[in-house]
Amino acid sequence: MPFASPSARLVAALLGLGLWLAAPVALAVEAPRGLLATHAGDRELTWNDALKDLAAADVVFLGEQHGDPATHRLELAVLQGLHEAVGPRLMLSLEMFERDVQPVLDAYLQGRIPEAEFLAQSRPWPNYARDYRPLVEYAKAHGLPVLASNVPRRLASLVAKQGLDALNGLSAEERGWAASTVDIPKDRLWERFQATMQDHPGLEAAQIERMYVAQCLKDATMAESIARSAEADVGTVILHVNGSFHSDEGLGVPAQLRRLAPDLTSRVATVLPVESRQAMPPAGLANLVFLVNREKSE
Repeated sequence: MPFASPSARLVAALLGLGLWLAAPVALAVEAPRGLLATHAGDRELTWNDALKDLAAADVVFLGEQHGDPATHRLELAVLQGLHEAVGPRLMLSLEMFERDVQPVLDAYLQGRIPEAEFLAQSRPWPNYARDYRPLVEYAKAHGLPVLASNVPRRLASLVAKQGLDALNGLSAEERGWAASTVDIPKDRLWERFQATMQDHPGLEAAQIERMYVAQCLKDATMAESIARSAEADVGTVILHVNGSFHSDEGLGVPAQLRRLAPDLTSRVATVLPVESRQAMPPAGLANLVFLVNREKSE
């Protein structure tokens, strides 16, 4: 599948949104409560410089720690800051919603169904109201599209139990909810996955292998969703929020996206809850690492 080149995206953006792009980036979004520091390699960036850095990319990956209050406040602040920087070109993409509920999500964002109906039909995560609703409501209030990017969890579960070939028995519609191609690298991501599985004793090697394939399916589906949206809406800046394992070290979704759309520029950011501002993130974790004060979830 061909994807638009950087020059094509730039031309379309200049033609359609030239006045916005001509204006200098002057951000008014304040750093969120709980942010301690922002690291870019061995440099420390100001909040505004971090936002400007992210706004220069086609795709921004923001890796989160699920359930951490400071992390979720930062996500909303990043969404607001990127919106100020790039305006209506911004799209929010979420791991937390799956491809097959995109029509329901669109209907809610467009005001065609009430929130209760949206929640009843979209399988939101249990912590949606507290942690992700602010993102969706901000997008709704400002007319920003939201991408339900992930593979339906029942399909990921199917692959974890039976392997990738199990997708071949699905209907054409169901098969379209999963990535058309999946890269299954035996690289650093595989090493990290195996290390994580050590916390689950009793799993056989074949089970771990299938679970890893399901993980790659999720990554590939999110990447394909992003690539298709970038191609369909040339000039769009996409903020993709996912669990940090899906994007740390540029592995997972960013790596799958590079395979599908190598011309798209991206920045990988991650949020790291720590006890002290003096904490230093591991080298190579992300292009930008937001250190936030570790809090207990209410």
